[in-house]
Amino acid sequence: MTLVELADIRAGYGAEVLRGVTAAFGAGQLTALLGPSGCGKTTLLKVLAGLLPAAGSVSFDGEEMGGVVAEKRQVAMVFQKPLLFPHLDVQGNVEFGLKMRGRAEDVTPMLALTGVEALARRKVGELSGGQEQRVALARALVTRPRVLLLDEPFSALDEALRAQMRTLVRGLQRKLRTTTLFVTHDQEEASLVADQIVLLLDGKVEQAGTAAELYGQPATAAAARFFGWQLLRDGRAFRPEEAALYPDDGLPGTLRDVVRWARGTRYTVALDTGETVTVDEPGYPAEPRGRVHVRLLRYLEFS
Repeated sequence: MTLVELADIRAGYGAEVLRGVTAAFGAGQLTALLGPSGCGKTTLLKVLAGLLPAAGSVSFDGEEMGGVVAEKRQVAMVFQKPLLFPHLDVQGNVEFGLKMRGRAEDVTPMLALTGVEALARRKVGELSGGQEQRVALARALVTRPRVLLLDEPFSALDEALRAQMRTLVRGLQRKLRTTTLFVTHDQEEASLVADQIVLLLDGKVEQAGTAAELYGQPATAAAARFFGWQLLRDGRAFRPEEAALYPDDGLPGTLRDVVRWARGTRYTVALDTGETVTVDEPGYPAEPRGRVHVRLLRYLEFS
């Protein structure tokens, strides 16, 4: 079942950032909005939240949101910076959103669910970065939003904390079934947390689908490049791990570099066509020298 639908969304800050975004997000699913910096991910979240005017149509469960102000959309947003109130303790911060909506409820269950129950009376200045983001999540979720928007909330954390927070968000989303949009530029992060990935490139949806679909079967040359496929001038695209070096069968070229790394061996080859490609092979075989041939074990073709 689809909860959020976007049709031909165009928006920006003077210049147009979103250039006709059409997409649908399933109810109770976690969707990752993936793409490089400047592609429109955060702009799209602000349009959904009602913080930025846009041309086109935004609807929640069939209800057009164009004339609905931000406070009435039942949307909660967690930013890169937690934006907690320093004069309030943890419990006060989590209660704030409820009070703004005229609701008085016990927030202890949400504090426990997000792992900050023991910190309820601590001030913001006494919290670590990861604890602050847990509090921000609790404050957003306790209002039972229709849609939860997460704008790269873990980008300032170290990798170990990011992994913990990804696990927390995925677990909370599955338990609460809150329709969630998660902005990230990290391909691995998107694949680890999302039911669906929407790839944004240059202000448009390039492709949407599961991680396996986007990584394994990119629909366009631009999507293929983003996910690490190498494109040859003749339109063939291949992943470095789906090619191999042979002495006399394949695309002829000259070996330029060999790197041994954790996943095996990476070869850089200057093809006779003038193109340079990389080939990843498992293990650490004897190093070839000079002339080699690159055989494509699997490839896609784009016009």
